[in-house]
Amino acid sequence: MRIEATSRSKRNLSLTPIIDVVFLLLLFFMLASTFTRYANVEIGLAGKAVTTAAENQAPIVLISVKKGASYSVNGQPVELQEIQAALAEAATDGEARIIVRPAEDALAEDIVRAVEQSHASKLGPVIMMK
Repeated sequence: MRIEATSRSKRNLSLTPIIDVVFLLLLFFMLASTFTRYANVEIGLAGKAVTTAAENQAPIVLISVKKGASYSVNGQPVELQEIQAALAEAATDGEARIIVRPAEDALAEDIVRAVEQSHASKLGPVIMMK
């Protein structure tokens, strides 16, 4: 009895599944990416800030940040949107040294928002305290 070897036919490799996978990966990375621009805010640290004679004459304004997005300017409670107006009221001649003092349980997001509002007021240097 004679057994003949069967010849195997070459099967063409389909690229459709590979293209689908590449498309899904591309879609995932496009949706997972963030397209926001990160901004820098200059902050001086207490005790290390360089002061000039003009800055020594400017009043010191204290912003307290507490847990739950609770803000106060010189002891007066304010909302986040009111920080700039409260700073302008406390400043004399359009200048002030702004000190941001967060509580130990304050969230980083709330602290950054207070610093951004302080910096946006353009009244003077913003200093962080512990």
